[in-house]
Amino acid sequence: MPLGHDGAAVTTRASIAAGRPDPRDPADLVDRSLGGLMAAAARLSWLVLGLALIVTAAAGFYIVGHLRMETDMNALLSADLPHRKTQAQFDAAFPQLGDNIVIVVDGATSGRADKAAAALAAKLRARDDLFKHVFHPDGDPFFRKNGLLFLEVDELHEMSDRLADAQPLLAVLAKDMSLRGLFDLLSLASTSVADGESDPAQLVRAFDRIADTILAHIEGRRVELDWSELMQAKPAGRSDLRRFILAQPYPDYSSLSLAEPAIDTVRSAVAELGLAESIGVRVRLTGGIPIRADELRSVSDGVGLASAISLVVVTALVVVGLRSVRLVIAIVLTLGMGLVVTAGFAALAIGHLNLLSVAFAVMFIGLAVDFGIQIGLRYKENRIAGLDHRQALRRSGSTAGAVFLAALCATIGFLAFVPTAYVGLAELGIISAAGMVIGTTGALTVLPALLTVMRPGIAAAAQHRSSRLRWRIGVIERFPGTICVAALALGLVSLVALPTIRFDADPIALDDPDAESVQTYLDLARDSSTSPYMANVVAPTLDAAAALARRLDELPVVDSTITLQSFIPQDQDEKLQIIASTALFLGPALETGRDLPPPSAAENRAAAARFLSDVRKLAASTRVGPLAEPARRLAASVERLRADAAWEAGGNALDASLFADLPRALEDLRLAMSAGKVALADLPADLRERYVASDGRARVEVVPRENLTDRDALRRFVSQVQRVAPDVTDTPVLLLEGGDAITGAFVQAGAFSFVLIASLLVAVLRSIVASVLVLLPLALALALTVATMAMIGMSFNFANIIALPLLLTLGVAFGIYLVLRYRETAGVAELLRTSTPRAVLFSALTTLVAFASLMASSHRGTAGMGALLAICLTLALCCTLVVLPALLALGERRRADRRNEGKA
Repeated sequence: MPLGHDGAAVTTRASIAAGRPDPRDPADLVDRSLGGLMAAAARLSWLVLGLALIVTAAAGFYIVGHLRMETDMNALLSADLPHRKTQAQFDAAFPQLGDNIVIVVDGATSGRADKAAAALAAKLRARDDLFKHVFHPDGDPFFRKNGLLFLEVDELHEMSDRLADAQPLLAVLAKDMSLRGLFDLLSLASTSVADGESDPAQLVRAFDRIADTILAHIEGRRVELDWSELMQAKPAGRSDLRRFILAQPYPDYSSLSLAEPAIDTVRSAVAELGLAESIGVRVRLTGGIPIRADELRSVSDGVGLASAISLVVVTALVVVGLRSVRLVIAIVLTLGMGLVVTAGFAALAIGHLNLLSVAFAVMFIGLAVDFGIQIGLRYKENRIAGLDHRQALRRSGSTAGAVFLAALCATIGFLAFVPTAYVGLAELGIISAAGMVIGTTGALTVLPALLTVMRPGIAAAAQHRSSRLRWRIGVIERFPGTICVAALALGLVSLVALPTIRFDADPIALDDPDAESVQTYLDLARDSSTSPYMANVVAPTLDAAAALARRLDELPVVDSTITLQSFIPQDQDEKLQIIASTALFLGPALETGRDLPPPSAAENRAAAARFLSDVRKLAASTRVGPLAEPARRLAASVERLRADAAWEAGGNALDASLFADLPRALEDLRLAMSAGKVALADLPADLRERYVASDGRARVEVVPRENLTDRDALRRFVSQVQRVAPDVTDTPVLLLEGGDAITGAFVQAGAFSFVLIASLLVAVLRSIVASVLVLLPLALALALTVATMAMIGMSFNFANIIALPLLLTLGVAFGIYLVLRYRETAGVAELLRTSTPRAVLFSALTTLVAFASLMASSHRGTAGMGALLAICLTLALCCTLVVLPALLALGERRRADRRNEGKA
């Protein structure tokens, strides 16, 4: 008795050997019933095929009009989860903050960035049929007028001093915006430094930037001089050259296009305005909508490609495994019909596919073809044994029983997803469970009908194939204990890697890294001031928001907080006095009317000569200090300009590079000199609506101090903020609590499926030992999977974690096929000579290939899921075909030893 010591197992073995059924064995009753069903389908083949075609056609017709794509990422988790409810309340209070296209405009100069962003925002506002809101804060007159009030008092004093020193120079340029005026200004500045009237350090940046612009002109490049930067106390940083536009479209979550018309409109507007890097402007799109659009495109394209690859490669593997074209055609036709009917069920029962359930096609192909291979190879084996077509089908009932049990286990495993809070996974479970029912029904009815109609020929060479397994059989029979001990050792060693495995909760890690939206998102995430990982809290009133912000600012994990009151400048009276005094002495420099006629080439050359003379005197002066090298570079660039043959012809182009930005910079400065006291009522309406809801509730924006792409930092930030503000929401909370909900869902699904499948195995196999033997190789495969992940640096994420419950759901079938066939044979050696191990090998390979084809996707989540499933199934196959037979052989050896001891 290979499995257990119950009398029923002995009776079953004897009945099979005698070729008669055992009426006391429920499993034999199932086998006979399924064998009878297959024989009946063969007798009524044309009727079965006719009904199958009608159902398939009806399903295909229904799919066209009713199956849509659900593209709302938030819908993947239950709306009843506490953090989802909080987020929904926040979205209702501030609807303009969600689902935005974030347009990032970078300019070579601040002027370029301003002009480009203003023109693009104006163009998008004209398309109110596509955009609900277009928010361009940098272009609002309020900030242009009152921007200096947001500087610190010390910074404002420094700027005022700098402008005071530059006033004579600005006055020269304001009257004469030409090369003549610029060289006169440079001469005046050089003389002022040489005479000790000016600080040379304040001219270093100006000399360098002007030299860069002239040299670029000589080399045929256009680099505009940023006059706004020269007026500031510090060099322009990346944030000074960057502008943002937030455009909120009308997304269609029932379509794969999502908001493609709006995105295309933005890109068209960029092209129409000529905003390109060739003119010093770079425009990129990111934010929730573009990232989702790119993700949907990569997922749908990837799954479509994977389905095509898997169908082709699976068909090729089936051809190699079965070596009968007609048998292969019958299996593939059955598979195709089942796939269409399963999609029809999805359309009828759910009505849509989500980013997870869209992978059902690959899963169906990988699993349903397994049923066809098992039955097809058993049918082929029976035909080789001399049975006619109908007898071969009826005798295939024992394999049909194993297929039925494997499908039942897979169905239970998939249905274990349903009670979880991970709605996307639950929908995948419903569709896949239905697919198992449909696939099994097709294998037991449509496949026999097709075999009857097509009558595939059987290759005689198949009779000798078992001889190739002799060496493997010998190893397993001779060294079962060694194999089992080695497997146990591998499993125990692999468990050491378990604590090193991490879960990556950030969904951006799953997206295509080459997508513009993802690259821009990661670029912004590196700067805390533009990080997308900010949290939000809603307070009852604006005063309550201010009090809450003060408490949050005390937390070590918080960098800063922002409320509407953050836009009311501090120390306004003192700052306004500084601005007023600056405006008083700066007056003439802000008048941009040209008093002098345009210079001639001779006047430009003369002015250049005067500058060169003055700068040489400066270089010889002891006061040159840090200005020595910039002065040398500027003088060298002017010398090269004078020697350029295109000096006169290129004058206008150089003027444009040097002075295009100056009128705007002077206008902005003139406007800033008119700043007035700011109160809440003076803030722009668009800004107020983003921080105070229509019912008076106020928003507190919480900026993290640490980089929240690290999960430990993310958990610290959320947990500490929640102690002060339990209702905190937005990206950090959604990432952390959403990740916890998803991992909890998989743990729940895994526990449910394990308990239910184990109970089913015990009930059907009627032996705890046999059930353990089916599950042990899967436990080993799981431990080896974890160790493999640790070795290659792979983490679990929202997509690939599905591999764990699927390992149980799919891998249990391999053990079921071997254990049930083992019960029909005289021992392990005979088992390995049957068609079942070969069927397990090829069915596992087809399933493995189907999932591995997902690796062709550009979407990292889909590709990673395919990679981990391929690893899982490879290890499960090896453990099942090596360790399970070794366990069976070890049991045989021990029973034989006990019998020998009894005889002695």
